[in-house]
Amino acid sequence: VLDRILRSFGLQGKSILALIVSGGIAGGCAVPGVMATRTLREEKDRLVTMLVAPLMNCGAKMPVFAMIIAGFFSRWKGEMMWFLAALSWVFALGAAFVLRRFVVRGEQTPFVMELPPYHLPVLRHILRSALERSWMYIRKAGTIILAVSILLWAAMVLPRLDPAPYDARRLAVAEALQADIARGPADTLVATADEAAALLEMAQRRRAGEAVAAAPDDLTPDLAALLEQALPVPADAAVDDATLPAAALALRHGLEAMDQIERDQQADQLRNSLAGRLGRACAPAAALAGFEWRDTIALFGGLAAKEVILSTLGMAYSMDRVHTDGEGEIDLGSALRQAHWSPLRAFAFLVFVMLYAPCAATVVAIGRESGSWRWAAFSVLYSTGLAWIMATLVYQVGIRIGL
Repeated sequence: VLDRILRSFGLQGKSILALIVSGGIAGGCAVPGVMATRTLREEKDRLVTMLVAPLMNCGAKMPVFAMIIAGFFSRWKGEMMWFLAALSWVFALGAAFVLRRFVVRGEQTPFVMELPPYHLPVLRHILRSALERSWMYIRKAGTIILAVSILLWAAMVLPRLDPAPYDARRLAVAEALQADIARGPADTLVATADEAAALLEMAQRRRAGEAVAAAPDDLTPDLAALLEQALPVPADAAVDDATLPAAALALRHGLEAMDQIERDQQADQLRNSLAGRLGRACAPAAALAGFEWRDTIALFGGLAAKEVILSTLGMAYSMDRVHTDGEGEIDLGSALRQAHWSPLRAFAFLVFVMLYAPCAATVVAIGRESGSWRWAAFSVLYSTGLAWIMATLVYQVGIRIGL
């Protein structure tokens, strides 16, 4: 049915199976999509199909799309998801058209439809085949994803920064808290800077929902009352700072200062890590698409698996606090808006995630199915180049028309 249409773009009717399995109908995975190209007889048609299959919206991209759409396009969630699905087909067919005419040249094979003998499936064979292929995917893809994720984590935490300057700042905050409390009516609650530091630690644990006392002597009734005033339960309860006692207000300010120190330490650690240095090296090119060096680090994380992008964004932006909306849903958009993301930048990011380099497991599958690691490397380079061009075009045009 689709052979004549797909031939206009340099593909075959049989290519539709690989594209759908790869995420043509949003979801799926590019690894079995690449393997599905075995049904194509002509090697050139097969090669073009496996090169464009990763441009489909696989299941690994969907969490990234869902979180960012919810944060920046919440009024058009369904429309945006549909638009991204349609856009992936446009890019895949356009890429196939260009590849068939300039990279993988040659005559296309005539259309031949084979009808194999159909038999009622045997349950035992189905289960055995499913188990074999599931184990093959876990063994090949799982090990690669795990190894790359470990390397990425190491790149984001090494080399380690000297913690002494940040510890000195924490000590100064504790001393200031102790001095503030000593000037008020609750002057007997905290007598030393060490006790103030312990109080701050208990406040952080209380805010995180942990038990603030490991033993009865760790928390006196007066300290418990102070924590209740500074950090009411539930945590989102409205608090008017003007009505707080001086000690509770000092504790809240001290906690904010400790949070800022933690964010500064994480940001400096990331900036000076191996991944941070690589991200800053790519910053000039990324800036054209509206990204900064921290976005680039998250995109590097997606080379292992696209799901990793969200967690890497959280690490890159030091989002150690979970942002939630009124219904308890994670609100990544709120955190990114605080980092000066705009809807235009978010859409450019979505386009880049849709198109850029396949995950490590897909690259391995392309190398094995094509019989040449050069084609696997080419799939990474051409798709990343296409992603950068399209994201840059989206962002620059959007800026110039006032978006």
